[in-house]
Amino acid sequence: MKRRHLCGLFVLLMGLPILGFAAPAEVSCSDPHAATPKLRLTIHPPKGIIHLGERIPIECQIFNPNREEKVVFVDESIPGHGNFSLTAYDVVGHLVKSPEEINPHALVMAGCPPRIIVGPGQTATLILPLNAWALIKKPGEYRITAQTELPADGGVVTSDQPITVRIMERNEPALRSDVAELEKEYRRIVADCSAGKSDLQPEKSQPVAIQATEEELQNIRKIEDAIWRLGFTSHPQAIPPLTEALYVPGGRVAGEALRHYFADYPGDIKTAILALGRVRGLAPDTLFVLEPCKLSEEELAPLIQASLAPQNRGAWANGALAAQIHGRDEFVPRLAAIAADPTSGARIQAIYALAMHRTDESVKTLKKLADDPDVRIRATTQQAIQRAFRYRGCAKGRPLKKEDFPDPTRQQ
Repeated sequence: MKRRHLCGLFVLLMGLPILGFAAPAEVSCSDPHAATPKLRLTIHPPKGIIHLGERIPIECQIFNPNREEKVVFVDESIPGHGNFSLTAYDVVGHLVKSPEEINPHALVMAGCPPRIIVGPGQTATLILPLNAWALIKKPGEYRITAQTELPADGGVVTSDQPITVRIMERNEPALRSDVAELEKEYRRIVADCSAGKSDLQPEKSQPVAIQATEEELQNIRKIEDAIWRLGFTSHPQAIPPLTEALYVPGGRVAGEALRHYFADYPGDIKTAILALGRVRGLAPDTLFVLEPCKLSEEELAPLIQASLAPQNRGAWANGALAAQIHGRDEFVPRLAAIAADPTSGARIQAIYALAMHRTDESVKTLKKLADDPDVRIRATTQQAIQRAFRYRGCAKGRPLKKEDFPDPTRQQ
């Protein structure tokens, strides 16, 4: 599942202390007929000791040997579609599974590199977290290779020789202590970034603004970086703070982290999300995270009901979207109120939800909205009614009756 959201760029890793483990591996152009190599990529292992559950920074140095041609990596308009990838093999040569292989319907954003322009004869350096491509769950030595796809179908560059990364054991008490410190750091960053900015307060449950200032983007990246650090631990103690992080700007990263790095703990994830969701409603990625947990309709209903509650305004759109599929009579009064409120920010979602689950009240509301003064609301209502008759998809609610909306409103 391709997901568009603000990338949690790992440029912050540039400040990590790096001490070498093994000789670097050079990566050269895979085209044997090229007169001059288009690119040379040298990768370096982390320096110092890396313990299980920590971020594993791999330094990539990109050298452009061309005299005139510059090389540009990553179109910023397609976040997450990075050109770089890392591969890990264990001591017996088995490929280490990637997060995408365990949960193939999502795209890991942790390794999304920034836009890079490498001029003629210049070298650019970036740090990529190995954790974004390999689920390292055991201590030991791992062989790492690198690959990058050159822009404009320029070919693939792969590593000639692997590098070696050694991951040290971390006992349970130490790992718990690490997670506690990472959680404390995450909360401090959220508090600092939220100071004086109500839209960044977690309890507001507000989605990220589409047009964000540079300061807001920097704050979101700091939050995302802290979330990924928690996620890389793969420790169940990190699940509650990551569940709370679903509600803050940058929270989509928390959804990715929960799906990718905590697949072994579906019960813990379900318990944490249900407890919080019954109070605060659905975050944008709640259902995405819960997908492997196979929630029943009875378990999901309280989350949708909480999402539509007056006090959870930031979750109204999420609740209405869920109600389009999981329609129930008890949702209709709040959906009708949201659909009728010009300031709700969730009118369209609520209108479609009303059309996908028939009650006398939903029919009455739809007929009233079909004559709304706002031409956009009138058009949306007619489109929702038409779709309810023509294609219901996986909607589980009660269908409209033909006599509810005779032609030409239905326009079948």
